[in-house]
Amino acid sequence: MPKWIRWNQQAQWPGTLALILLLTAGNGCSPSSAPTSAAKLYEFRGKVLDVSIEKRTATIQHEDIPGLMPAMTMTFQAGEAVDLEGFQVGDVVHGQLAVRGRDYVIVHLQRLDGDTRKP
Repeated sequence: MPKWIRWNQQAQWPGTLALILLLTAGNGCSPSSAPTSAAKLYEFRGKVLDVSIEKRTATIQHEDIPGLMPAMTMTFQAGEAVDLEGFQVGDVVHGQLAVRGRDYVIVHLQRLDGDTRKP
């Protein structure tokens, strides 16, 4: 094998090794390596149409949720930190939804006392 070919192959190793190290080290910082389970949070406002303490769900007629969905009526699962005990049909509420894929979970819910505007 000619001497220049051996030298060229040997000269490529440090560059190849540096490239592999850079790609491997940079991979942990890339957005695509973020956990897929990270939830996106959305604020909402609406009116309670039904509450099930046993199922831990609330059916809410909500206004538009910007960046997520138009106004509609949906049944949402309540997160562990949300206590549905004090909510009744007709309550106007403000809350926060955690969205992971197709899972919508209420992570915060509060009654808006004295607010009689339609949601």
